[in-house]
Amino acid sequence: TNPLYRGSVRHRGAIMQGLHEAIIDAELWDRVQAKLQEASVRPRGKAMPSVDPANAKSARSPFIGKIFDETGIALTPSHARKDGRRLRYYVSKHLMLRRTADTPDGWRLPAEELERKVARLTADHVTDCAARLALLSDPVAADAAGIARRATVAVVRIEVTDQELLADLISAIHLAPGSIRIALDRDAFSQILKVDAALLAPQALEFSTPFTLRRRGVEIRIVAGARCAEPDETLIRLLARAHVWLKDIRAGRSLADLAHREGHSESYIRTRLPMAFLAPKLQAAILDGSQPVDFSAEKLVGKGFPLDWSEQERLFGFGG
Repeated sequence: TNPLYRGSVRHRGAIMQGLHEAIIDAELWDRVQAKLQEASVRPRGKAMPSVDPANAKSARSPFIGKIFDETGIALTPSHARKDGRRLRYYVSKHLMLRRTADTPDGWRLPAEELERKVARLTADHVTDCAARLALLSDPVAADAAGIARRATVAVVRIEVTDQELLADLISAIHLAPGSIRIALDRDAFSQILKVDAALLAPQALEFSTPFTLRRRGVEIRIVAGARCAEPDETLIRLLARAHVWLKDIRAGRSLADLAHREGHSESYIRTRLPMAFLAPKLQAAILDGSQPVDFSAEKLVGKGFPLDWSEQERLFGFGG
């Protein structure tokens, strides 16, 4: 963990670029730091317990050394613990140091969500290229039908965020305000498609798409490419409970009774009960996950909303 090996020096709690030559390159350093962080989660002297693949999947960061900010500096993996859960992030290196009022903004991306977004964007890109016969520079030069079938198999693995596959397939991810550029590894992609790497079309190996971050409550949500439906379990649960509470109130139960039963205050019930009066269009969007990315329970409770359905749709950005 000594930054001297990386060509840096530690001074008064901050890490600064040194004048000496680094003896460990950035990618190796990031990989080692990630492993040290993973090891620090378990008590000293104890071996890493065996875990099933589903749990192990969330402990790895397949894009270590592959995500770069707009200045070309690689983001570093980090993690935090909340309610007993280990949360992974990809973070701008300067944010890992001591922060001051003069510290510039940087990236702090939830790792699992970023990996899902990159997987979906990559799957969409491969699907689109296969449909347009754009995977190869000369589609006639190889078995187009066979390549399309193998591309379809690869897309299925990518869509379920196969981290081993993503770690091999993704060569680099370049972030910039408003966009993300993803480069695929030529050799890994050629092995997946079982074609000569020289036959792959350049446009199949790199693509860009819009990329923005939006805050929803205390969460940071990543919006990239064409948005797919993403049901919000918190919203769905509150909507269902609001309808139950409304039914109970119509049956003669008081807010005090409901608060006692639910283990919440009366004000908690009162501020969330109006969700049962949301416009049908809004309720349908919540159930199928097509609500705007910044439409949250906090937004509903904090601002309140009019009873008029058309006004609700206008207020919360439900066009059409």
